[in-house]
Amino acid sequence: MEQDSDRNSFLAMAALFEGGLVVVALALGWVFGVPPLESLVWDPWAVLWGLAGVVPLYAGFIIFDRYPVGPLRTIKETLNDLLGPIFARCSKADLAVVAILAGVGEEVLFRGLLLPLTGGGSFVIGLLISSLLFGLAHAVTTTYVILAALAGLFFGLQWHYTGNLLAPIISHAVYDYLAFVKIARDFRASPLELPPQILDGDSYED
Repeated sequence: MEQDSDRNSFLAMAALFEGGLVVVALALGWVFGVPPLESLVWDPWAVLWGLAGVVPLYAGFIIFDRYPVGPLRTIKETLNDLLGPIFARCSKADLAVVAILAGVGEEVLFRGLLLPLTGGGSFVIGLLISSLLFGLAHAVTTTYVILAALAGLFFGLQWHYTGNLLAPIISHAVYDYLAFVKIARDFRASPLELPPQILDGDSYED
């Protein structure tokens, strides 16, 4: 029962927070005359570019996870401590929902709104500022801020060269899902870190 309560609270908070980013983006877009959803259209090519973008992102995640040297070890341990316990209580469907919400909410705000808004007509300036803000929004550690900012640059370039917000949304969401599953699986593979009720319930595999 406690597992379900923690899991439901986490999912509700994720939905409120990530959904709130869309609301904030739409509100600010209306105020400043920058519609954040203007470039979000269905396009099979954007889907393909989005899926292709997952490859370098996830490859980097696996490399850093397998060889956690220096500050990368701190990131790995921090993510394991912060996210592992709650992700281990979630099913793959739960993690997919959270990943989709994160992909949509964060891309609508940072690439759909902040990139064109902060650039003052310059894509490069908007890309740099919005990527820095994206990194600061993921202030787990200093190194993580840098890595997140680099990911922001990647998503921004995707948006620019495809002309479609759908591409970075897909890359972001699919990458997050794969990373979430990996974090949950690794946490569950460490029995000494898991409360008995998680081991018994095994809700993650549902």
